[in-house]
Parts: sequence; structure tokens; C-alpha cells
Amino acid sequence: PGGGEWDETTTREEMMHDDMFVVLGDILRGVPWILWAVTIIVFLSFFLTYVKMSTQEKQSKEQYIREHPDLPEICSFPLCGKPLKGIKGEDRVPSKMHPDVPYCSKECRRRDTTENNHRSLALLLKYRSQELEAKRRMEELERSKGIIQLLGELVPNPQGAMNPDPTAPTNTVADKMEREAGVITARRFCEAYVQKHGLAVHHWAWECHAKSGRGCVLIHLSEKAMEHSNGSPLTYIPQRLLLQLDDYTLNDFVRRYDPEEDLVIYVLQRGIEKRHIAVPFRYSVYAPDGGRRRT
Repeated sequence: PGGGEWDETTTREEMMHDDMFVVLGDILRGVPWILWAVTIIVFLSFFLTYVKMSTQEKQSKEQYIREHPDLPEICSFPLCGKPLKGIKGEDRVPSKMHPDVPYCSKECRRRDTTENNHRSLALLLKYRSQELEAKRRMEELERSKGIIQLLGELVPNPQGAMNPDPTAPTNTVADKMEREAGVITARRFCEAYVQKHGLAVHHWAWECHAKSGRGCVLIHLSEKAMEHSNGSPLTYIPQRLLLQLDDYTLNDFVRRYDPEEDLVIYVLQRGIEKRHIAVPFRYSVYAPDGGRRRT
């Protein structure tokens, strides 16, 4: 009897287990196969995108460390270049406009403001840090979304289809056109500027390089930049400060250019859709045509 009771209980459990699969099968059969296919494709797409982003981020960090060894911390005034290694943090003189720009003395801070157009550098660092922070938050927001939320965003919104935003396509096109126009303007300006003033600018940049090492020449196309710098919109930015911009093309130019013959120019413009547009160029100053752009 004990064996029969055991067999009966086991049979009852197996029947309940089979009934669960029958119910689940009925539910699955009620869902169209194309919906399952779309769900699987979307899930794989998001999974592969996440893996790709994680891999690219890891590779970029490794490349960043490999290509940019630990640069010595120096005074931010390019014609000084005094090492700050032996100066304690509280004894360093910070910039009044940006906390991450240190000096060895108040005199260097004063000269950098009047002779090196420090206002434009502080403005560039501020705008770029805001862009990077917004980009980081957007990436964190995308990664924090669940699969249900991601799938829900793929479903068209009937309310949005009935009441579309007429300015959305226009804003997108305007942003793209402004960026392309900014690049063209910056390129033509650099070509004319290097041909006319390239030798003088290179002589000044070479003096800065002798004190502070590699760097680029920032040209801020703004009336305020001219006013605050006694008529000169130029700023020499040492390589260590350039790393804060996280601009791979610019840092690649600075890493590869020949200081004896080349100039790396970073043109900063004020936009309408975008708060600013910055474009890097690399020029050979002593080319036969008076200034040849290099890549």
C-alpha cells in the first residue's frame, strides 16, 4: 500500500506539472510568431549594443592611458612652465575663472590673463565640461533603462502622431547645418590666417613650447576675446590642460605634430543652436604655399 500511495502522489504531481506546461503552451500559441521574432531581435540588438559600448569604452580608456603617459604638472602660463611638483596644493595659485588651471605665482596668473587670453581657455574648459557631463548622464540614463522600458519606447505614440512637433525636424537640420558651416568657416579662416600670420604665430608658439612643452594655439573668434586680450585672440594651451577637453582628434594632432615646422590650431566659435563650435587643425607653416593643412 505504501508503494501505491507513493505512485499515486507522484502521478498527481506529474499531472500538475504537465498541466502547467499545457497552459504555458496555450499562452505561447496565442502570441503571434512575428511578435516573438521582433522581441528577440530587439533584445539581441540592445544586448549587442551594450556589449559594443562597453568594449569601446574599455578600449578608449586603455588607448588614452597608453597614448597619454603621466605628464608633469606645470604652471599654466605657457611662457613660465615651472614644475608644480614641489609646490603644495594650498600654496598654488588657482585661476579665478576655472579651478583646474593652477599657477606658480600671482604674477603668472596676471600675465596669463593679459598676455595669453586666459578667458577664452576658461570658457572652453567650462563649455566642454558641461558637454561631457551631459553626455555621461545620457549614457547612464540609457544603461539604467530596463528591457520593458526600452521596448515601450519603440512603440509609436498615437498622441505624438496626432500632434507632431513641427519644429523637431527643423531644429535637427539647423543644428547639422550650423556645425557644417562652422567647420567650413574655421577651415577658411585658418588657411588665410596661417598664410598671413603663420610665421609670427609659430615663433610665439615655439617659445611657449620651449617652456611648457607640446600644446596647441586656441583662436577664439569673438569680439569679447579681442577686448579681453588687448587685440589678440590667441591662447597657447599646454598638453596637460588639453586632456581635460577629451577631444581625441585634437590630442592626436598635439601628440604627432612637429613643433619645429607645424602648428596645431583650435578654432573656437560661438554658435546659435550649439553654445560653441570647436574645430582642430594641423598646419605645416613652412610649406611652399605658405601654409599647408595636414591630417
